[in-house]
Amino acid sequence: MIDEAGAAATDSRWRELVANIRAAGVHVPVVPSTLQAGLRDYQRDGFVWLSRLARLEMGACLADDMGFGKTVQAIALLLEQAEKGASLVVAPTSVCHNWESEFARFAPTLAVRRLAAAADRRALVESLGPGSVLIASYGLLHQSEEAVASRPWNVIVFDEAQNLKNFDTKRAQASR
Repeated sequence: MIDEAGAAATDSRWRELVANIRAAGVHVPVVPSTLQAGLRDYQRDGFVWLSRLARLEMGACLADDMGFGKTVQAIALLLEQAEKGASLVVAPTSVCHNWESEFARFAPTLAVRRLAAAADRRALVESLGPGSVLIASYGLLHQSEEAVASRPWNVIVFDEAQNLKNFDTKRAQASR
């Protein structure tokens, strides 16, 4: 559409953004060799899409029916992005253990920690580096908001993100 518009006066930031979008569109991500799973074609497509959006530092909503492998696609992205910094997975308490199990099964090279009802959550958060993933429940996220917000996160995954639908809740505010 930009090309069809003809001559347009744009600033350098706009030109940089357009160049980044074009580069992301031709970027062909490689599923990390450390992923202990074979991806189906549609899962590979989902991983490629997530990787391209991560390259643009944009968010995504990955939604489909249960059992189609959203978790393994997210884990593939977390593996691909691991060296860029620590990542965060926020999920309902009832599925935090499942995330731990899936990381152990599909991505044993990642250093996975769980935000628990521990005394020094800030020290745990600060100890995380590249290749680390912190798993937190929505409840502990808003209880530990200051500690979790004290650092930048490379990738954040919100599992069952309908838990954030009410913009005014403490949970949604802590997530932002």
